[in-house]
Amino acid sequence: LEYDDVRRGPRQYNRDGNEWYDEQAVRWQRRRTSNRQPGVFQGPRADLIVCAEDDITRDYLDSFAVPPLVVTCKDRKVPSVQEACRDTGCVNRLFNIGFIKERDRDFPSYLADVKDQLDLGTSVILHCRGGVHRAPMSFLLCMYYLFGMDFDQATRAIDEIRRVDWNGIMQDSYDNGGRFH
Repeated sequence: LEYDDVRRGPRQYNRDGNEWYDEQAVRWQRRRTSNRQPGVFQGPRADLIVCAEDDITRDYLDSFAVPPLVVTCKDRKVPSVQEACRDTGCVNRLFNIGFIKERDRDFPSYLADVKDQLDLGTSVILHCRGGVHRAPMSFLLCMYYLFGMDFDQATRAIDEIRRVDWNGIMQDSYDNGGRFH
C-alpha cells in the first residue's frame, strides 16, 4: 500500500482505479499550515530555514542576496518549488527523510551539502509539504550533526522558530506492527 500524506493512511482508489482523496481535508490542511512563517535559525555564517512548500515562491527566493540551497524533505520534488528554483538560480536537492532506505543512503551526502553551503555563507531552506514534520526532523539532524546539539537543545531550537507537530511525527514513526522505525 502507498502512504498518503494528507490522510495519514493508505491511499484509496475508486472503482475506476483513480486515486481518491478528500478534497475538503486537503483544503483544511493547507489552511491550517499556510498561516505559519518560515522558521529561521541564524547560524554563524548563514541561516538554516524550515518552511512549507507553499512558502517557496520566486519572490521569497529572490529575497536572498545569494541563492539558497533548497532541500525538499519528501519522496519527490515539488513542481512549483522546482520552477521557483529554476527561475531564481537556486539548487533544489531531494532528501527523502521519510523512508529509511533512502534516508540512510542519502544522509551523508545531504549533510555534506548542507554543511558546505552553510560554510560558504549560503542559506539552506528545508521544506516539506506543511513544514511541521519532515523538514523539522531534517533540521534536528543538522543541529545534532553540524552544530553539536543534543536532542533537547535541538528540539528547543526548532520550537523557538517554528511550531512542530511532534505528536504527528511520533505517530508516523511507528509501523503497523507498533515497531519504531
